[in-house]
Amino acid sequence: MNIVNRLTLRHIKSHKRRSLLTLLAIIVSVAMVTAVFTSVFSFVKFMQDSTKAYDGNWHAQFMYEEMPDTTAFDNAEFDYYTGANLV
Repeated sequence: MNIVNRLTLRHIKSHKRRSLLTLLAIIVSVAMVTAVFTSVFSFVKFMQDSTKAYDGNWHAQFMYEEMPDTTAFDNAEFDYYTGANLV
């Protein structure tokens, strides 16, 4: 392993311009990949927020042929909204 390290350092010292250019290219490519992932995450988060603003913050939606009995939900101790979509 020591020989590989010596040869690598010797190559870097003799080809300084190419080594600097390679290092710069690595930095730019990592920055571009990070920017793409950040942009995709930001777009997905924007779409989630806009859907919540337009349609509401739904956890589930049930569609029934006839209205279900909701008296058990009305007597609960926590606040939430119930609704039914009749098809």
